[in-house]
Amino acid sequence: MAVLDSGFWHLMSFATNTGAPPWQLTVYALNNAAFLALLVRLVSIRIVRTYPALTGWLIVNLFGAGTAWAIPMDFDAFRWLYVVGESFNLIFFSWMVFQLYTGVLESYPGIASLARRVIQVILPLSVIGSLCLLPFEVTPRGPVTLTYLVSRTLIAALALFVLMITAFMVWFPVRVHRNAMIYSIGFALFLVPKAASMFLTNSLHAAYWFGGVVTMIACTMCLLLWTVGLRRSGETTYLSPGRVFHPADEARLLAQLESVNRTLLRARTK
Repeated sequence: MAVLDSGFWHLMSFATNTGAPPWQLTVYALNNAAFLALLVRLVSIRIVRTYPALTGWLIVNLFGAGTAWAIPMDFDAFRWLYVVGESFNLIFFSWMVFQLYTGVLESYPGIASLARRVIQVILPLSVIGSLCLLPFEVTPRGPVTLTYLVSRTLIAALALFVLMITAFMVWFPVRVHRNAMIYSIGFALFLVPKAASMFLTNSLHAAYWFGGVVTMIACTMCLLLWTVGLRRSGETTYLSPGRVFHPADEARLLAQLESVNRTLLRARTK
C-alpha cells in the first residue's frame, strides 16, 4: 500500500473513532459542525438559490460525513467513499469559482469572456505542470492516489484563478457586491493551503496526516468566514476594495478597465 493510501485511511478512520488521536477527531468534528452551520445560515437568510453550487457542496459533504460516522466500513469502502466524495468536490469547486468570477465581472462582459478563455488555458497547463512534478511525488497506485493527484492539480489551478480574481478586485476599484468579496476571500483562505499541503504530503515532505488536517482547518476557517460574512443584504450592498488601495488613481484605473472591456467586446463581435 502506498504511503498516501495509508494517510487517507488514517483520515477516513475518524468516522469510526479508531486510528486517530483525540485532537484530530476534534478537528474533524469541528469541520463537520462548520458545514452544518453554514448550511443552516444559508437557509435562514434565504440565499440558497443564489448559491446552488455552495449549497450542493455543503449537502454532499454533510451526507458523506454522516455516512462515514454512522455506517461501519472496511478499508475498501472508505477508499471509494473518498473517490466519490472528492470527485463531487471538484465539480462543485469548479462551479463555485465560475459563479464567483461571474459575480465579480458582471459589469464587464468582455473581461468575463477573456476570463473563461484563461480558465481553458490554465487548466491544461496545470495538468502539464502536475505531470512534471510526478518524479517528486508518490506514483499513483490505485483510484485513491490517482484521484488525489487529479484533485491536487485542479485545486492548484482553481486557487491560482481565485488569487487572480482577488488581485483584480484589489487593484481595480470595481464595485462588487459584498458577498462576492467574502466569497473570494474565503476561497483563497481555503484553496491555497489545501493545494500546498496536498503537494507537501504527496511529495513526502510532510507526515501522511498533514494534508488532511491542514485542509480541514483551512476549510473550517473558510466556512466560518462565510457563515459570519454572507448576508442577504450582501447581494445588494456594493463595495470597491481597490478604492482603499488606490484612491488617487480610481478614475484612471476605471477608465483603463472600461477601455479594455470595450476592446474585448469589439474583438468578440468581429
